[in-house]
Amino acid sequence: CGMCYFLCPRTYLPVDILNMTQGNSSEIKSVSTIGHYIEVYSARTKIKSIAKVCQDGGITSTCLHYLFDTKQIDLALGAKMSGTPWRPEPIVIQNKDDILLTTGTKYVNNPTLSVLKDLNKNPTKLAVVGVPCMMQGLLKSKIYNIDIPALNQIKYRIGIFCMESFSYESFLKICEVLKVNVKDVRKTDINKGKFFIYNNSGDELALNIEILKNCSFYRVVIPFYRIVDFIDYYKVFILQ
Repeated sequence: CGMCYFLCPRTYLPVDILNMTQGNSSEIKSVSTIGHYIEVYSARTKIKSIAKVCQDGGITSTCLHYLFDTKQIDLALGAKMSGTPWRPEPIVIQNKDDILLTTGTKYVNNPTLSVLKDLNKNPTKLAVVGVPCMMQGLLKSKIYNIDIPALNQIKYRIGIFCMESFSYESFLKICEVLKVNVKDVRKTDINKGKFFIYNNSGDELALNIEILKNCSFYRVVIPFYRIVDFIDYYKVFILQ
């Protein structure tokens, strides 16, 4: 039907229109390297179960925990690891326990919004956790008044930082270059211009992003130079 192409933030993204929908609040500040923001905080979760498995501070998971705890949402959309090592898949988070399935950064692309169509049957209060392109897609759907009932049920859009999003095949190649079995990967991270893999033995393996970009297998879903919303301006929460 063409809806995927129509709503994709990388087809024709009306940045000026997107900015207009956010208003001209005097509270909004700007810094050239990351985009618009109101306030910036550094925080760490106090929930022990989240702290044990989170990527950094666990704030995204903690906010979802709060929203469930205060009954402000019934369901949330996010990403969890599938049965294939380090290949994420969408998940409908139904309670606080499910949040623990979604912790940690996934650098392989995941079609989180694809499950929205399955949530049209029953009225519910939703939260969506996603990267900038997902937030832009949601806002485009609102601007163009797309007839998907679940879109009107979204109460919170929780945006997370994004610099790179690899295809699964590219991720496997990175593991190959770093000589680590994908089944032995414990954690991944991007920091200080490098892609890090931590294995189950406690080793830290790193590959410079600039070197990575010159590799024949290098392919990202949304190259960094095309991201116009690094900090997820088009959402309700900014979290990392």
